[in-house]
Parts: sequence; structure tokens; C-alpha cells
Amino acid sequence: MHKKTYTILSLLKEGAIESAKLFLDLWESGYRARHSYYRKMRGESMFKTTESNPDQEERRRTMKSYYECIRCLERDGLISKTKENRKRYITITKEGLRTLKEQQADRSKSMFVDYEKKKIQKNILVIFDIPERLRKKRGWFRVVLEELGFHLIQKSVWMGKSIIPRDLIDDLKEMKILQYIHFFEVEKMGSLETVNNNSKK
Repeated sequence: MHKKTYTILSLLKEGAIESAKLFLDLWESGYRARHSYYRKMRGESMFKTTESNPDQEERRRTMKSYYECIRCLERDGLISKTKENRKRYITITKEGLRTLKEQQADRSKSMFVDYEKKKIQKNILVIFDIPERLRKKRGWFRVVLEELGFHLIQKSVWMGKSIIPRDLIDDLKEMKILQYIHFFEVEKMGSLETVNNNSKK
């Protein structure tokens, strides 16, 4: 199941939602936060107000993808649409609830491992300390890092030249393990002593 599909069905499980409000809930639930994170990673200003504002472009892309996803969900019988007082409402069907329940039964499997792999010039350092009680999710995260091209430096410390996919950040948050993971951009390579000596020159 695609990440957006899972999020939409999760939002609908409590009852019918107006289509426009469902999109806003989807946007607020993670897409805006992830986009802000990636703009910061790229060193872009968070206060651009020009017509080429990446935030507006991201919103347009998300809206287009949202409506495509809604059409697919309706076609597959996972949601139904109704119209009331000129407003369109979306409701999850029994089949949609069953599908969502199946996915929620085992979130630690690799259903979201197929993340976009995008190389960058800077090194990204990933350090985590995920508790033993969450070892299945910890093992899943290690597989994801390997798929993204990261390599193990020492226990729970990984490094690679790949951007952290926005969907991965959202998944880690939903799996409640993001608080155990830290991402860093590495400006200089070498031991701490070497870096400190170079910075004094």
C-alpha cells in the first residue's frame, strides 16, 4: 500500500470527511512539515513569497496526487463519495476498513521500504538508539538505511550520501521511533582531533 493511501484511509476511519478538509488534513499531517525539513536540508529560505515559492509548488503537486489517489481508492471500493449541500464527502467502506486493519496489523514489515534514493554531495550521519523492545522496527530501519546506500561505521552509527526521503521521516514518526533517531550533515571528514586542528588554521 502506498504511503498516501494509508494516510487517507487512516484519516477516514473515524467517519466521513469533506473532500477539501480531507486534503487539508493530509497536508497538515505531514506533507508541510516534511517539505519544510527538506528545504532546510537544501539550505533554502523558509520565507520566500515569490510565485516560484517551492512550498506552493509542493502543495499543487500534493493536491494533484491526492485527487489521483482518491479516484483509485474509489475505483478499488475502499472509499465512497457522497454530495450534501454542495459539498462532497468521502467515507471509508467496509473493504477499506478491512484493508487498513490488515496494514496496521504489521507496520514493522517492509511495506514502506521502497523509498526514493537520491544522491547528494554532503555526507549524512545517522545515529540512533532504538530500545530493545522495538527491535523489529530497529531491524526494519537498518534495512531501509542499507537500501538507501548507507553503511555502518560503528554500532547504530551509519553514514551515506543520500538525502533522507520525506516519506521515511513521516513513517518513522508514525512508528513512534523518530525520537530515537538523529540526522546530521557532515561538513568535514576525519577524527574530531583532525577536524579541530583544521578549523584553527
